[in-house]
Amino acid sequence: DPVMRDIRLHGTWTTISGAVYGEFNRGKHVIPYDPEMALVAVRRFLVVDPAPSKPTAIGAFGVDYKGNTFMFGELRTKGTIPEICAEARSHFKDFTFDRYLMDPNWDWDDHELGVNRMDLWRDEGMPFEAASDDKEYGMELVHKALATDPISEKPHFQVMNNCERTIWEFEHYRWMPKKPSDDLTYKPHTRDVDDDLVTCVRYFHAHASAWGALKPQRATRSKTRIQRHCLSGSSALAVA
Repeated sequence: DPVMRDIRLHGTWTTISGAVYGEFNRGKHVIPYDPEMALVAVRRFLVVDPAPSKPTAIGAFGVDYKGNTFMFGELRTKGTIPEICAEARSHFKDFTFDRYLMDPNWDWDDHELGVNRMDLWRDEGMPFEAASDDKEYGMELVHKALATDPISEKPHFQVMNNCERTIWEFEHYRWMPKKPSDDLTYKPHTRDVDDDLVTCVRYFHAHASAWGALKPQRATRSKTRIQRHCLSGSSALAVA
């Protein structure tokens, strides 16, 4: 994406306004729900963005044999960690997952409880790992995934139409407008609303980029670490 490239290389932050993913188009990026497509995926990811004061967002993603990606399920729910995990197991009972990713802000040691906060989720049988916290990199990859492949004339990433909230978020996720009082050091930031499931999309692509069509052309130390971690191998573990 040229806008994101200018931001990362030249710091041209003032070029961004309006929709974060303005290229998202229902006619191009939304496809009918197809569980068979999900079942034959070469990789499946379950991604969670927990939220103590609002519904926890959960997204299910796949990578096909060409390296293209898709989202085939979503869930927004409230409750305790055991209750949320139980609902996720029920909701996605027909699928197994190779990777479980979570908001990296949950990967910390709670000395009061004497546990790592992410371990509370792992104790429910879901081996979560911290997703990448490089927001700009993840957004850059989402832009790249939304682009159309010149050969197939299809986007690298599509969302199945059962993911209604995700589709809505793609259309409503916005940048905060620059105010007259902002000085030259201003850097735009996204609104912290309407973003839970598109955040899951970002977390997913930061890891799924290690395969196929979305593999980045350049890699910093942090990106290389993410790819090496993804390619280290894993066995499919059922949520059911």
